[in-house]
Amino acid sequence: MLSKLRASNDDICILRIDAKVLDLPGVIIADRNAASDWVLFSPVVEGLKAIDRERVFARYWTHPQDLYQEMSHKSEKCAEVLVPDRVMPCYLVGFYVANERALLQFQQMNINLPICIRSDIFF
Repeated sequence: MLSKLRASNDDICILRIDAKVLDLPGVIIADRNAASDWVLFSPVVEGLKAIDRERVFARYWTHPQDLYQEMSHKSEKCAEVLVPDRVMPCYLVGFYVANERALLQFQQMNINLPICIRSDIFF
């Protein structure tokens, strides 16, 4: 999604969510994009074991010599924590932004949470 929204990097942020949401009732882990035909939905403990951390946090998902591997990896990078109903504001712990312009815009909102530039996770 961030790749498709790169033209909006000055106006978007990534929410940082407290890991305590994993303890909420009904939370499910999707081992890849939840819309994928290959997704595995699991309770938290099993779901976290099913995630390949190195692949999820890899800088690149491209595998030019293996298009199947590329499609799979691209989907894995979109692993999700699915929280029923909503994530309450008390679980927000901060924001990541792509650049200085976005930082200034979010600072003007006077939200009392840390805002950090992390250009490496935006495209």
